[in-house]
Amino acid sequence: MVFDGVNLWEYHDLGNQYTKKSAVAWTFQGEIATLDYGRKPNNISAASYENDETIVFNGLPVACYVVRAEYRAAPNNPFGKGVVRRSWISKVGELILRDYWEGPLTPGMTDRETVTTSYTTIETDVSLPEDLFAFQPPQGSKLGEPIVMGGVVGGLASGSISAAPPPPPPPPPPPKKVEEQSDSSRRANVSGTEQQAKLIRRTTPVYPPLAKQARIQGVVRFRAIISKDGTIKDLSLISGHPLLAPAAMDAVKQWSYQPTTINGEPVEVLTQIDVTFTLAQRSAAIAQ
Repeated sequence: MVFDGVNLWEYHDLGNQYTKKSAVAWTFQGEIATLDYGRKPNNISAASYENDETIVFNGLPVACYVVRAEYRAAPNNPFGKGVVRRSWISKVGELILRDYWEGPLTPGMTDRETVTTSYTTIETDVSLPEDLFAFQPPQGSKLGEPIVMGGVVGGLASGSISAAPPPPPPPPPPPKKVEEQSDSSRRANVSGTEQQAKLIRRTTPVYPPLAKQARIQGVVRFRAIISKDGTIKDLSLISGHPLLAPAAMDAVKQWSYQPTTINGEPVEVLTQIDVTFTLAQRSAAIAQ
């Protein structure tokens, strides 16, 4: 994926095709979107310096300013009221090292929930090659809609291609011997909805009593690698409240899915799993 400041280019190895989207058709996602929303003055109704606090960042103690702000809505919930944010900003680099949000953060939800993002590494002033943001189509690839497992996803910006349907993808190359392939070459990126449909065993996370007593809600997000037999091979925390994350991880490690295959061969899957804790109902989970 390459963003050159005008267009977003994405290459898809299944089908050997790439897409082109204009900048207006592309928005930041995840933590970047939250930071972008949080820095815009028109979204803030009040802000104040709260106190100083030292937190651990990259294994070392870092002195931070703690700033509290009230927002007119949440980044993903334009109708959420009473949204509060606390940011831990390093005194030296003036970078946000921890970001805490509280309020009705999920679209359509009125219950209060919390999300904490603790950054572990941040790189700035890194020298980049001049051609990093210039998209070079791989040899033999063509502009068209991406072909992925389960069908065609995504679309192109209006006017980016002609009305003619995209040409059929070229035949796949001869399969390599297993010992010649790396783990990443035999790993498929699968969307959350598609992977969720393959869930055959799900252990419900136990709501931590302390979190329930403190009325803490929110989403715990994991990066997951699912093995060829459908079991969880690797699970790493992306974000989530410290009181909720251990319970979510203990449960998700016991999940299993139907194996994913490409050309009849089982492959590993790289996906994202969200576990949502709400006081009004049992915790739910979505793999993304």
